[in-house]
Amino acid sequence: MKIGETNVRGGTDTGSGTPPTGRKSLKNLLNGLNGQAMVSVGLKAMGALLALALQWAVARLYGATGSGLFALMATATTFIGVVAAWGQDFIVLRNVSGDLAESRYDLARGNVRASLRIALVGTIVGTAAIAGLALLYSGPFEQPKMTPILLWALPVCAGLAIARLFAFTARAGGAVIASQLPDGPLTSLVALLALGIIAVAWPSTGTWALGLVYGVAYASALLYSFVLARKVMQRWPTGTAGLDSAPLVRGGMLVALASATPYLTDWLILFTVDATISTAAAGQVRIVALFTSVMFLVTIAFESVFSPAMAAALRLDRRADVTRLYRQYAFGSAALALPIVIAAVLFPGLLLGIFGPEFVSAAPALRAAVVIQLLTILLGPAGTVLIMGKRESAILIVNAAGALFLVVGCFFLIPNYGVLGGVLASVGTLFVKRVAEIVVVRHSMGLRLVV
Repeated sequence: MKIGETNVRGGTDTGSGTPPTGRKSLKNLLNGLNGQAMVSVGLKAMGALLALALQWAVARLYGATGSGLFALMATATTFIGVVAAWGQDFIVLRNVSGDLAESRYDLARGNVRASLRIALVGTIVGTAAIAGLALLYSGPFEQPKMTPILLWALPVCAGLAIARLFAFTARAGGAVIASQLPDGPLTSLVALLALGIIAVAWPSTGTWALGLVYGVAYASALLYSFVLARKVMQRWPTGTAGLDSAPLVRGGMLVALASATPYLTDWLILFTVDATISTAAAGQVRIVALFTSVMFLVTIAFESVFSPAMAAALRLDRRADVTRLYRQYAFGSAALALPIVIAAVLFPGLLLGIFGPEFVSAAPALRAAVVIQLLTILLGPAGTVLIMGKRESAILIVNAAGALFLVVGCFFLIPNYGVLGGVLASVGTLFVKRVAEIVVVRHSMGLRLVV
């Protein structure tokens, strides 16, 4: 086993290849979380630095307008890729974590294969959707520069939908740390290297190269995740249970809705800013959102470690463990995000100036964004509890609340407040959804998730 990999308990591999089961397994998993969380945070910090470097390179090479085009491409392809996964990444994490906790390796394999069939179909449809969007930009959307960018980014769909399923399979199987590399560090590094090579070898390359580097980055993520999942599954005893995909399709629909909504929100906000103000303004919104995204990466690091434990605790109906995990997640994430908040509140112009003078005017938006994002993080991962607790249907209520605020943002905040309005629409939608998630968890699951 490589450095950074753990078995299903979250501890160190004993070499036996057979993890303990039941309550002892959950206890051992919980005991190993603190160390894994710290390693995960370090990994996400590296990913955040690489993401910042990538956005800086795009801003410096192509300006605010190039940043806006890159943002429109990235949010659109990410949204479509997440929908294409059809929630099977989280479903396979939940199901396989539970199966392995009960030593049901045949069910674990069966769940992986059933979810993979769904994700493959979604990938084909999603890739066609990206191509269709590219044509719309050359026609009704009146932004022809986006067409070649999106066409070069076609591999992103497979690099998200299928790669995430493989990565989450590996995570459920114990490779908690290694499975996080595709989700940020690897893709940002590959994209940054590819962009650097293009900038040096062909300095006058057009904005279409932004789609190329993004597509190459996610193709590398797909290859890495496949190899990792295959290695993890080889340690499981042979035998596969035949499972019907229909229940996974139904359950995945609601999980996909929950997972994809934030990316759809980002794209709609950027699209509205681009249409009502300018592409450069969309670039400013994107750079501000980069800082809140870095804060969000911290929560992803904690979620990567805590989600399997949360699924196991809910499966065994250990509510005290659920509450404890929830509080550790919320306080740990907020504490690690706090330095970003302090720096952004005190020196917003200095931070934005790193990306170029065109971005400094967005300083008030940056201050507001990081404060609201910190409050959202403090509310905790209620959405994860809903998914791991098999309450996907309740997500409809949550998304309805978020959609209502998003409509207010797109039709009132953005036209009246510009870049600040776009930022408030983005972080405000997430905050409203998190509050709704907490209310739904309390009423549907009887859990008082008080931080």
